Amino acid sequence: MLLCWAIALMLIWSVHVPAQTPPKPDGSGNKETAIYEGMQGKIVGFKLGANPWLMQLDPKVVVTFTGTAETDFVQLAQAPLMVRFKAEINTRQKKATEAVTEIEIINASETEKPGAVIDGLGGGFAGAPEQPKGPQPETQRYQITGPVSGYKNGEMTVMGIKVPVDPMAKVTVNLTGPTALLATPPQANAVISYKYYTKQPGKGILTRMEATATEPLAAPKKPMPRTPPANTKTKPEPKADEPKPDEAKPAEKSE
Repeated sequence: MLLCWAIALMLIWSVHVPAQTPPKPDGSGNKETAIYEGMQGKIVGFKLGANPWLMQLDPKVVVTFTGTAETDFVQLAQAPLMVRFKAEINTRQKKATEAVTEIEIINASETEKPGAVIDGLGGGFAGAPEQPKGPQPETQRYQITGPVSGYKNGEMTVMGIKVPVDPMAKVTVNLTGPTALLATPPQANAVISYKYYTKQPGKGILTRMEATATEPLAAPKKPMPRTPPANTKTKPEPKADEPKPDEAKPAEKSE
């Protein structure tokens, strides 16, 4: 009986006592300079002046990231990332006839999709929206956009085309959306807009971030292979009164 009364009281209490709602932000910051410190889960860390801030992501947050990269970073431009470049392409051999000197790394979106178009003319092959009419020369200059499917010895493979990369190529990075947030390195400069709680200093909701890398991005360096130490064990030196192994024993005299 007592148990039934306790359950009934709990039900009455839950009906009449409203659930506590989380506080709503009552302030905002617009286009303030900050240092991006990283992300854990859905919480982003910044330093505004000398003060650390932790911010949740607004469902409609807008994020962009721009920077430069070393040439070997292009090997990381796999889906959903893509590279965009222009080069002379031999369509029969599926190979670029020259090393590319400018590469842009972007992410796939509704407006950015894989494809190849004849530079300045439109049309193209391998995913282009429209094929050029009439016979085409074997080698033409194309603008190609697509993910990197392979990278070896300074040569990348994009949409089945082998493309050598100039060691001094200029590589720029322009990303948007969640991909931009994941790619942003710690200590990047950022211009942010956010909402905050006046009664909870250092906490807010991020609504916009425009981040810029302070240093060129680089692919992780592969660790040097560990070679097992050479076997340094040597045979012990024979004692003075013992014959050396390579010395022949004198033949015994027969009586």
